[in-house]
Amino acid sequence: SMTMNNHSDYDAERGFVSTVRDEGDLSYEIWSYALEQGITAEHFTDLAIQEYFLAFQLADKDDDYGMIGAMQRLPKDFMDRNPGFTNSVLLCCETPSRGKNFVDRLIKSAKFRELHAMSLWIQDRVAEAGKLDDPTDIAMKVEDAVSDLIQPNSSTLVSAKELAEATNLAIKQEREQGGASIQTNIKYLNKILDGGFRGGQLVVIAARPSIGKTTFAMNVAHYSANRGRKSLFFSLEMSKDQLGKKLAAIDQGVNLSRFAERTDTDEDRRKMKEGLENISELPIWVDDDPAQNMAQIRAQVKTMDRRHNLDAIYIDYLGLMEPEDKRDIREQQVAQISKSCKKLAKELNLVVFLVCQLNRDSAKSGGPPALHHLRESGQIEQDADIVVMLHREMKAGGDSKTTDIMVQKNRFGPIGHTKDRVTFDRFTQRFMEKAPEPRLNSDSQASFEATEGRMN
Repeated sequence: SMTMNNHSDYDAERGFVSTVRDEGDLSYEIWSYALEQGITAEHFTDLAIQEYFLAFQLADKDDDYGMIGAMQRLPKDFMDRNPGFTNSVLLCCETPSRGKNFVDRLIKSAKFRELHAMSLWIQDRVAEAGKLDDPTDIAMKVEDAVSDLIQPNSSTLVSAKELAEATNLAIKQEREQGGASIQTNIKYLNKILDGGFRGGQLVVIAARPSIGKTTFAMNVAHYSANRGRKSLFFSLEMSKDQLGKKLAAIDQGVNLSRFAERTDTDEDRRKMKEGLENISELPIWVDDDPAQNMAQIRAQVKTMDRRHNLDAIYIDYLGLMEPEDKRDIREQQVAQISKSCKKLAKELNLVVFLVCQLNRDSAKSGGPPALHHLRESGQIEQDADIVVMLHREMKAGGDSKTTDIMVQKNRFGPIGHTKDRVTFDRFTQRFMEKAPEPRLNSDSQASFEATEGRMN
């Protein structure tokens, strides 16, 4: 009964909700399979079935799985509006035996609908395109959408054997690298982070203007690249050669300001040359197109990850990123970008570093910045697994070198900061540690030491 004109498969829609109606194991197995395959309300075209599915989902979330739980969560007038729903939909299948087949059909027809919508979208875009439009832009959006259709949803259900294998692998990696894929050269920052940053994490690096956010990100990229970790750096503000110079300076400790002032010596030039040679060997790729949006970044990351198996991406910085939809209010645009970054981190199991500028209000308070200064969107604060803020006391007569690196949020362990332990050398672009032990904010410090860093 699959009507090819609007690609809805009514029999699969009603068949599916019918096969999951009772509370038996087989019914629950079909439901789990559907969720694992990514079935959502969008997969239903019949509005009554869609409404029922949403109620069913709510019941399951409340641990009240089954048809009765769903009925209790439907609006009072549902049965009046949909007479015959029980017989023609809920009881249309005698047994749950074909349930998984219905799920597969739902996915198939939804994909056809998406392809259909995509083809209409392409026709519209091409018809509207002017001389200045870039066909590659359209093609990239299509490629992104098509690759989402092709890639099967990664299964979240695993057999016990697969689970054991995955766990063994994780333990082995944990032993080899403390489980962290990206470490920093600041040892006690690694200690606060239980070893470093891990794949799947969204890490926000934030500070007020000109404190060294980009440079800190590059210190992390440089240090981890020297340990074989592969990074892709999206620089929306600085050009490739500016970044290259910074990396070379970090590599060799060259004083960059002498190059700017044209007072560089032979020795500086020799070091710079050596730094550039060193970094040309490192697994760091840079994309300095200033007008990127998240869709383009996603497409680029996926392509690079397929080729090189990336460990981390850096986006510098959030405020300069083009929104997908310019009509949205800024807060929504930022929320969209933040969600997209988190999804990318999980999907490809890499660390996504998102560099953010703190608003200038945060400077008025005088003290160190806090989480609520990430004010462009509360969503960033929610999506981020780890928030690292940099703070430097601006002293009269030039800035102080001491830079606090503060872990303000850490979903996986303690928060804390490097308290007078780190210096930032503006000339050589290096963040360096002064002393070996971490100190956390005083009340956390005692329990940090008592539990050897394993505090909540």
